[in-house]
Amino acid sequence: MICIFNHQTRPAFNLAAEEYLLTQGLHNGFMLWRNRPAVVIGRNQNPCSQVDIVTAQRKNIPVLRRISGGGAVYHDLGNVNFTFIRTIGNRPRVDFSAYLRPIRDFLASLGVPAVFEDSGDLSVGGRKISGNAQHFRKGKVLHHGTLLFDADVRLLHRLLDSDASVYHDRTVDSIRKSVTNIRPFLDQDMSAVDFMQDLMKAMQTTRWARRVDFSAADLAAIEALADRKYRRWRWNFGRTPDYLLTRSASIGRRLVTVRMDVRAGVIREVRIFSERQAAHTAALEKALTGCRHRPREVIRALSPLVAEIFLGALMEILF
Repeated sequence: MICIFNHQTRPAFNLAAEEYLLTQGLHNGFMLWRNRPAVVIGRNQNPCSQVDIVTAQRKNIPVLRRISGGGAVYHDLGNVNFTFIRTIGNRPRVDFSAYLRPIRDFLASLGVPAVFEDSGDLSVGGRKISGNAQHFRKGKVLHHGTLLFDADVRLLHRLLDSDASVYHDRTVDSIRKSVTNIRPFLDQDMSAVDFMQDLMKAMQTTRWARRVDFSAADLAAIEALADRKYRRWRWNFGRTPDYLLTRSASIGRRLVTVRMDVRAGVIREVRIFSERQAAHTAALEKALTGCRHRPREVIRALSPLVAEIFLGALMEILF
């Protein structure tokens, strides 16, 4: 097995690096990496129903889609990510324990009493410290997981706090759980980088693994994949299964109800019911039709028609 300590912290690059390792002939490998602040959703999720998309945009936090299933997760430099690539033949079988056992054993060596959860997570004291997912392709499995070492848990909860009940679709909902960081449980304090270095050494020792770096050719290929896929709206948002959004809220003293049909991330049809004159709501509907269901573009479409004091309230209904 080979081990890679990936020093890149760019989210699109790192998701591309995982797919590159899976598809470029690597039989068995392990990679450690971190991301700058980002939200990463599962392959079959709706970003708008799983993420506070308005807050993410306001804070310039990207939302990206990975190739594995599962729920949405928050990444920052206090979150350590690990990836296993393994050849398994033509009979894929979901088995998280084989990949989490060495992670759990490493944590135990640092004094962290992590245990397996039935959902495929690791927890301490009933609170989640690691979420995991898998993706199978052509006789190989990609298993990856998070390790909440010293992440911004408050921001995590804010970004992943969304009202999925108003979205009607066939996408996968995230399972909300109480989470905690690993760092307070350590026998001896250390930084996230030191934690990663020690985990890498443990994997090399226990798995007789050889540490390597990405070559210049590898880096160029990963960048190319990130550019054509993981940095694209078409993959991160446009791939979302069709959904219907229905929500009502009061704006001032008026009750406003929106019913919006979104296909491939684009608003195809929208109806706005309000006590205001029909001509005004018709203008809003026209402006939104054909617009990507994305805060920045919705604001651009509505700004000429809606006073700023009402625009924020309307955005709360539309997302």
